[in-house]
Amino acid sequence: MFKKLFNALNTDIFSFFKKSSVIGGGRSNEADMMELMRQAEAKNINSEKALSCAPVYCCVNIISKAIASIPLILYRRGKDGSRVPAVDHSLYSILKNEPNADQGSMDFIQWVLTSMLLTGKACAYISRIGPKIIELVPISPEYVNEVWEGKDHYFEAKVNDKDLKLLPKDVFCVKAMTLDGKNAVNPIRYYAALIGLNLKSVEYNNDFLENGGRPSGLLTTPSVLKKETAESISAEWQKKYSGGNKGTVAVLHGGFDYKPISMSAADAQLIEIMKFSKSDIAALFGVPAYMLNEGNSSNWGTGISEQRENFVTLTLMPWMIKIQQEIRRTLLNDKEKDLYYAEFNTSAFLRVDTQSRYSAYSTSLGGNNNPGFVSINEVREKENLPLLDDPRANEVFIPNYNAENEVQNNEKQ
Repeated sequence: MFKKLFNALNTDIFSFFKKSSVIGGGRSNEADMMELMRQAEAKNINSEKALSCAPVYCCVNIISKAIASIPLILYRRGKDGSRVPAVDHSLYSILKNEPNADQGSMDFIQWVLTSMLLTGKACAYISRIGPKIIELVPISPEYVNEVWEGKDHYFEAKVNDKDLKLLPKDVFCVKAMTLDGKNAVNPIRYYAALIGLNLKSVEYNNDFLENGGRPSGLLTTPSVLKKETAESISAEWQKKYSGGNKGTVAVLHGGFDYKPISMSAADAQLIEIMKFSKSDIAALFGVPAYMLNEGNSSNWGTGISEQRENFVTLTLMPWMIKIQQEIRRTLLNDKEKDLYYAEFNTSAFLRVDTQSRYSAYSTSLGGNNNPGFVSINEVREKENLPLLDDPRANEVFIPNYNAENEVQNNEKQ
C-alpha cells in the first residue's frame, strides 16, 4: 500500500516537471531535473541522513521540543471525580523531573519523540528495585530488537554495554505506527523519496554556487578585446560596482553596454521543487507549513490562540496520548491503573493573553451572577499562586435568589 502511495507521489512530481517548460541556457534543463528526481529516489536515506534535511530537522525539533516543554504529571483520582497530583508516588518525580541519572524530564521526552519520529519507536529499560521503578534508561534504537514468537514476545537490547534479553514488562516502548499491530514501522523508509528530493535539490544548488554560479550580468562591446583587456575591465567593474558599492550609478563609454541576466525557468523551477518538498515534508509530519516559513498560517486558524490550539490538537495530542497510554500499560501495576494516570498538562502551553485569560476566569467563577463551574483556588492553582486558607475559596459559586425575588417571579407566572 505504501509503495503504491509513494509511486503515485513520484508520478505527481514527474508531472510537475513536465508541465513546466524549461528554457535552455540555464544551469539545468528538464532532463537534468528528471535525473535529479531519479537520483533522489534511489538515495539511501537513513534516520541520521534524514535529520540533515532541514525541513525534517525543523519538524522533529518543533514536535519534540513542544511536547517536552509540557509538564507530564501523574495524577491520583479522587472518589468524587476530582484529581490531585500524586506527589507521594515514586513515578511522579520520575515523569516530571528526573527519569534517569543522566537526563531531566525535558531531555528524556524530547529523546522519546525524536526516536519515534525518526525510527518509528522509542524504548527505555525500566530499572526497578523490587516492585518500585527507580529510573527509565534510554535504549538506542539500533541496539534494541523486538522478537515475536506467536503471541509471545521479548526484547533483545544492549543496556549499559550489556546484551540483555528483556521481558515486555521491563521495557517502556512507544511505537509511532505499526502495520501488523506488533512491529514498529520506520516512517523515514516511506518518506525517503521526498527527503532525498530535498537533499538532492540543496546539494545541486550548492554545487552550482561552489562552481561559480551564473554572473549577474554581461558587459558587451562591438569591439574585439584581448583576453588581458577583458579580464582587466571585468576586475575593475567588480571593484567599483560590487560589495559596498552595489547600487551606485555606472557610467559606460567606448561602446560598452550592460545586460543583466535574469532568473531562468530552470532556476525558478528548482526553487519551486525545494518549496514543494519542504511543504510536503511538513505535511507528512503534521506540522503547519507556516512554522517552516512556508504556506499560509490562516489555514490553521484566524488568530494565534486558535492556531496554537489546532497545533496541539492535530499535531501534538496524538503523540502525547501514545506516551500516556504506554505509561499506564507498562509503568503502573494492575491495582494502580484505576487509581492513577499520567497526563500532559497543556493548559500552560495553551495559555492566551492576560486579558482574555482573566475574562475567561471571570466567566468560569460565575461572573454577572451566573453559576460558576470552578473555585477560586482552582483558578489560583492554574496561575501557580498559593491556595487560600478560606474554605469559601474551594466553593463553586451558585447564585442566591432571595424570597422576595421568588415571590415576584411566582406572581408574574
